[in-house]
Amino acid sequence: MLNLQVPNTRVETRAAAIGGAASAVAIEALCGTFGIYVEIAQAKSIVYGSFGLAFLFMVSIQVSWVIVLAGTEIAYCLQHLAILSRPERPPAARADDRLALIAMAVVLERFRCQTPVTPATALAERLGLPVEELTTCLAPLIEAGLLARQEPEGSYLLSCDPYQTSVADLLRLYDRDHDMSSDLPPHVAQRLQELGRRLGEARDETAGDTTLAQLFAASDGPAADS
Repeated sequence: MLNLQVPNTRVETRAAAIGGAASAVAIEALCGTFGIYVEIAQAKSIVYGSFGLAFLFMVSIQVSWVIVLAGTEIAYCLQHLAILSRPERPPAARADDRLALIAMAVVLERFRCQTPVTPATALAERLGLPVEELTTCLAPLIEAGLLARQEPEGSYLLSCDPYQTSVADLLRLYDRDHDMSSDLPPHVAQRLQELGRRLGEARDETAGDTTLAQLFAASDGPAADS
């Protein structure tokens, strides 16, 4: 009943019962251990045995509540077993496409300033990201050959022709669909897929044939033709 009524959420009866049963068994084992100590203490000194009995009693109260909380954890894990056992999905890459464009702008700017190598720390500072998150964000660009990474320094180099690489091609690298159909009703999943397709088409139409060089062209001169 404790696992079923106390949590401020709905708890399945089966999960609460299993968690409660596990706690009950553990508490009974604790009580048995306490009884064994009482039998042993009776054969020892009355004074020291009493002190030990009081200390063990206080500890047993603490351990009892730890067991109760462990039972609630068991109930939670059983109720959410499907979610907890689900393989971890990679982070959605769609949220990183703008960061990738900004990173390309920084690398291209340094390239034009005769500084072709961009340290990962400097790039992470410009984007306001930890280096680890920057590495994850730029992984699609490295796999596609738009950027090159130097090891072990972790610096980045421009490895594509910005006059031939379109913005739309870069953004498409982050259109990695993750299978979420098992989590949604079929009609909802279908509508979301259709919406994503239309958004991608609208993005490609807006970007058109704009190249990275045209997008990041210096403001004091005309953009170079692709």
